[in-house]
Amino acid sequence: MFRKYLSSGFFLLCAVEGIWALTQLWPAGGLQQGIISPRMALAALVGLLALALAALGARQWLVDRNGKRLSDWLLAQRSQVALLFLCFTVAVIVGWLFTLSPWREERLAGYFLRWQPLFIWLLLIPAQFFLLALALHPANVWLQTLRELPRHAGWARARRLLHSPQFSLALLAISFLLGLTKLVFGQFVDEGANLFNGWLITRGLWPYRDFFTQHFPGAYYWTALAAALFGNSQAAARVSLLALQVTLLALSMRFSRLFLPLGIAALAWGLTSHFHRGNLVLYDNFDGIFIISSFAVVFSVLLEPASAKRSGLVFSGVLLACAMLSNPLMLYPAGIAMGALWLAGFRLREKAGWGKAWRYSLWAGGGAAAVLGVFLVLMALNGLLDDLYRQTVWFNANIYNHYTDGSPLRLGRIAHQLLTGLDVLNPQWRQHLSLLIDPGVQRYRIADEALYYSWIYSSFLFRVSILLCALGLLFRRKFLAALFLYVFSTTLLVRDVTSWHTIPFIWLSLFTGAYLLTNLATPFAAWRASLLSRLAQVSWRLVSLVFLFMYAWSALFGAYFLLDHRQALSDRRYLNRIERFGDEIRRITCQREDVELLIYPFNPLVYYLSEIEPASFYTFMHPWVAEIGQQAVIETLKDHPSAVVEIRREKRVWQDYVVEDYLSDLITFLDDNYWPVSETLWISPELARQCTANLAVPFSGESSDDE
Repeated sequence: MFRKYLSSGFFLLCAVEGIWALTQLWPAGGLQQGIISPRMALAALVGLLALALAALGARQWLVDRNGKRLSDWLLAQRSQVALLFLCFTVAVIVGWLFTLSPWREERLAGYFLRWQPLFIWLLLIPAQFFLLALALHPANVWLQTLRELPRHAGWARARRLLHSPQFSLALLAISFLLGLTKLVFGQFVDEGANLFNGWLITRGLWPYRDFFTQHFPGAYYWTALAAALFGNSQAAARVSLLALQVTLLALSMRFSRLFLPLGIAALAWGLTSHFHRGNLVLYDNFDGIFIISSFAVVFSVLLEPASAKRSGLVFSGVLLACAMLSNPLMLYPAGIAMGALWLAGFRLREKAGWGKAWRYSLWAGGGAAAVLGVFLVLMALNGLLDDLYRQTVWFNANIYNHYTDGSPLRLGRIAHQLLTGLDVLNPQWRQHLSLLIDPGVQRYRIADEALYYSWIYSSFLFRVSILLCALGLLFRRKFLAALFLYVFSTTLLVRDVTSWHTIPFIWLSLFTGAYLLTNLATPFAAWRASLLSRLAQVSWRLVSLVFLFMYAWSALFGAYFLLDHRQALSDRRYLNRIERFGDEIRRITCQREDVELLIYPFNPLVYYLSEIEPASFYTFMHPWVAEIGQQAVIETLKDHPSAVVEIRREKRVWQDYVVEDYLSDLITFLDDNYWPVSETLWISPELARQCTANLAVPFSGESSDDE
């Protein structure tokens, strides 16, 4: 009878709690708010669930007189036990998030408070059911059931599903859909430069000869392809980058067989990329995609050297070359990858001869050499090799280097990261220990990236991810893979240790974190059964659980940030302002087709969206460019019949260099020789004479100032 009272009382208690939740959720205005209002619909659903639970309690009292049916059902199948624990765990997490977590104090506090009774009830049901199950069976029965649970066939099926290519491709698809939500979110002038320079290429202009740039042109040619196919569309260019990401990761899965780690990394990136400007068409994003796709293939070869395939090695080499064409500093990780492949082949020399030692690195190196060779031949045939060297190597080393580190030699930085364990103990990464931080959104972008990167769930987590993975590989006696991972990661921090320049490093950390959780859960399997082994196993699993929480929380915070700023995801005000500015430029210049534009110091998105070509070889004018380009621009403008120039004279570059100061010669020339339309805008004398009537109407274009 005890079981009868206990089981029927459980359902009746849940029903009473449901009635309490119903009274709390019932709208203050009652039926006056309408039967189909969302709040009324939710209250009605709670009422139906409460009635169903009351009916189950009555049935338990009348049919299952001794409570044996329910008792036997609870442990009839191991899958039911697993489902019970899963529901209980999910309910605890959801209940905590909506009743105790710091999220309830954020901007969604109204929703949390309004729905709190429902989530308290949903938390109580599985908690009480769990206690009921414990009461109906002695503790030794539950312990025996839990011991047998890992050997249940359902777990094996679940593991096969998780590690299947289909599941990982589904994660890739979800990451693609997450990326589609950010096609307007965030603006940055460096992205505008890639879009604009790509558009110039479609107009028949060559980088280095027809327009100045201090970067390698890999990203330009991709955006040129996007512009040729879809026109000047920022959204289309971002979709093309997403398509490239999904395609290369899918191919990397095929060659490396590391399906689940790559799939989880892609999902985590989709949830957090907006914190790193990862949804923008920046060359760092190209580097990240190329590097992680190539790394996964090389990593798989080091794990199982005998399983290497020629096509995968060539694929890896091609991607490393593409990364170098986007950013020449990727030469460092590419060199480490080639060296690791040679060592992997060297280990097989006794079985396959010395030829095998070179074969891996030669196939990968051949793929890289083919891509770089085509690029260099193309540059040579068009007489651009000298210009390429002077603008990307000499300029950065001799002029840009006066403002920041522009030297291609970064061995000191690599050595520092090697000797300090990726600088993991730096207190800079642990300035903010709370579960939530506000990354300070201004104009719908992260204004203070340093705040996010000083959060323990970002930069510290990234470094711990790589170090723990390398440690787990050492325990598995995968010494070469561990060494490669560690050294390779240090070469991805040669440009910066925070900001979007670390995107390849972040991709690597997301991948290694996923690999740690999915493949290194028990790295001590080969150890002898001893007390030390058991302690090591328990300690490693505890560390893995903490890391799992941190990894998941970082991704959840990214999802929360998107939900909390969902209106910003479709905010086009900045783009609309630039388009109106372009329309006004065409109006005051009488719609002349030969009008050319200069926007200084830097906002190339204006050229791109207005489709007005630049009036000078120097399309932007930062202090380092002004050293070599200011006088050349003045000479160009002296005889230019249809030039329009905007100079944001109050702007500060890097907060240290005032535009009005370092461009004083150009501003003086414009004041003396050009027609002033506004305080920051001038047009050539010929345009002023031809378009006098248009100039009579005040210029109403908003500032083209960058975000």
